[in-house]
Parts: sequence; C-alpha cells; structure tokens
Amino acid sequence: MISGQEVEMFCGVVGNQNEAYKLDCMGAIKAPMDFTIVASWQETIMRAIFPPAINGGFLKLLHLAEPLEAGDTCITDACISSVKNTNAGKAVQVKGHVFCDSPTIIRVTSSFLYHSCFTNFKNTFETIDEPDYVVKLLDDTTEWLAWEAESQLVKAGVTLVFHICFQVIFKDKTSYCNVCATRDVFLHDQLKHLKKVGCPKGDQWCQRFWINRQH
Repeated sequence: MISGQEVEMFCGVVGNQNEAYKLDCMGAIKAPMDFTIVASWQETIMRAIFPPAINGGFLKLLHLAEPLEAGDTCITDACISSVKNTNAGKAVQVKGHVFCDSPTIIRVTSSFLYHSCFTNFKNTFETIDEPDYVVKLLDDTTEWLAWEAESQLVKAGVTLVFHICFQVIFKDKTSYCNVCATRDVFLHDQLKHLKKVGCPKGDQWCQRFWINRQH
C-alpha cells in the first residue's frame, strides 16, 4: 500500500518540491516517476538480476506516465528475459511489471553489462515475445487446434488471437542450439477480455514460423 507520507518523504529526500506530491495538496497525491521506478526495482528486479547462474551498468528504463497515487495497492514481479555473451561482455536484460488492481500499469526493462570476456555459453538465452496475431477462421476446420474444452469449439467467421513466445538457447554468439515456443489461443468474451481457449497442436508450424521469421 502506497501512503501519502511515503510519497512526501521520498520527494523530500530527492529534493522534489512539487506541491502535487505533498499531503496538503488538493485531491489524490500522485507519485512521481522516480518513486514508481523505486517500486519496480525494490526487491523484485534486484533479486532477478543477480541469480547464481550469472557470474557477473548499463541501465535503460522504459516507462509510461505517472500512473501511481497514494492509496494504491501494488504487486511487482520481475524475470530475466535474456542473457547474451557479446564482444563487450555478458549482457543481461530484466523485465519487471507493476500490477495495480490486476492490470499491468508499468513495464520496466533494464539492461546490464558485466564487462569481461565470456566464452561459456551455458545459461545464455533470449525470450522473444511476438506481437499478437489475429486470425479470422474461414471454415470450421480446426483439427490443428487443441481446445481447452469441447464446448469451446468455434465456427467459421470467429476471430482468434494467438500469443506466441519463443525461447532460444545460444550455441555461440550468432547461432542457437535449441528453439522452443509457448503458444496460446484466445477469444474475446462479451466484455472484450481475452480468454484462453486452446493452443495449436504439434511443433512443425512453430518451426516453420521461426524459419520464416529469420528471413
């Protein structure tokens, strides 16, 4: 729970004198972006960036506007999205999220460089989230889909949304020793929310998709 006292104290420490961040302001107390970054970093990203598997900074944060205010209850998480051996050293990227009442309101991407010469490609990988693919069914042939429930079988004309995420394991700096994918199929419900209904069968389509993607 973010309190107005915490926001005001933080702004006092960093020298932010904006009246919008003080207890005696009119209306809800907004939290400045640097407070939001602290909320994203505290514990979650810091834990994720130093796992035992990385024997290791360049920092890059991508953020939105000022989405937090006093009284909000937030949950944060973070995970390592890539570990690469580059000519300059081992590059590690961490993605963090801040959730407020379920929706994701902040996404933070931070990149670090452990400056040294790394030749061991064990534990080097990259997670690639593809943009959503929207597909309108032209007929009732859906044997290539595994449905969550038989009652969810759909008819021609229905629009499906595909979420695809690749994880590649590096063999060296320019080639891979393994490529795998997670894929889910969603439908929009009456409230326009995405609901998972199944996933594509087999791996052949995934392999072809990856080969086409490389070209």
